[in-house]
Amino acid sequence: MWTDTTVANGQAITLRVLTQDLVTLVIETNDLQPVYRRGDVVCGPKSVGRHVDNHIGDDCIIRLATGEQLIRTLHRGASAGRYTLRSLDRNVEDIEGATIDWVAPIQMILRGQT
Repeated sequence: MWTDTTVANGQAITLRVLTQDLVTLVIETNDLQPVYRRGDVVCGPKSVGRHVDNHIGDDCIIRLATGEQLIRTLHRGASAGRYTLRSLDRNVEDIEGATIDWVAPIQMILRGQT
């Protein structure tokens, strides 16, 4: 059950991620190990426009302008409004000069939920 607060060491902590436009993705491959494993559920708040640059260097759920969604590490591209998307799988090439609709930095991992 999702709640907007949790208790840790006797103190209530507000989970700001739940007040955002939350994006959730289920990992269906083992190719992203050791960070993410098959069955993990990852989620984070959606960022668009000028806020995207705040997530340079973060692992993100990314929606490309083509509509494809994937998990990559976000990096600046060679020109304004373009990004390099680094793969977590060494067998998959990075995407250079990508245009994106939005990013959702991964802020929560629920291990082995499926």
